[in-house]
Amino acid sequence: MKGNETTGAQGQALQLLFTYQGLAEKNGNIRDTSLLLALKTEGAPNFLASAVINFPVIDQKTVLFIHDLQPYRGYKKERLRLLEAAEAFAKSHGYQDIYIGTGRQKKNFLSRQGFQELPDRSMAKKELRYE
Repeated sequence: MKGNETTGAQGQALQLLFTYQGLAEKNGNIRDTSLLLALKTEGAPNFLASAVINFPVIDQKTVLFIHDLQPYRGYKKERLRLLEAAEAFAKSHGYQDIYIGTGRQKKNFLSRQGFQELPDRSMAKKELRYE
């Protein structure tokens, strides 16, 4: 995925690096196991933001869970781009919800993106809308 961003990397093409791991089961199904998303300026060695994702069972269903979503060196809008990419992946794979660890996230960022903090858990949940 390439695009233009207005923060940090003004007018430069951005690349989304997508590292996916799945597990092929005997019945032929492929189960999602982990995903690493990283955003960088084309041709630059350093990442602007990254997201670490896995697919645990929460409340009796397999979900997309973002363990860590971090911008580097003040690239805050790039964090949103990665969240959008994770949501697109979740929708394309039929997930109904996205969960995110709240330890390193700002609560106002999560609430603006439609996440609801879960009581007695260090995570928040967003129900995906399919249109």
